[in-house]
Amino acid sequence: MISLVSLEVQRFFLREHLEGTGVIAGGSARNVLELAGFKNIRTKSLGSNNKQNVVLATINGLSKLKTPEEFARASWHFRF
Repeated sequence: MISLVSLEVQRFFLREHLEGTGVIAGGSARNVLELAGFKNIRTKSLGSNNKQNVVLATINGLSKLKTPEEFARASWHFRF
């Protein structure tokens, strides 16, 4: 599953990874993802490192997760 979230001052990227990868995320995002039960996920946060913004972006990103097929259908450059 893939999610890209853009807030006013921050961009946040979530991507599910292969079994055994673990949670690859910084501080507060890691806490949210572990509480949500994710085992293999990778994140990248660009912009503000404010903990509150990171937590809000993580929660927002989790609510917008899409399967790779949904992501491809929604992306104009993947349309046939």
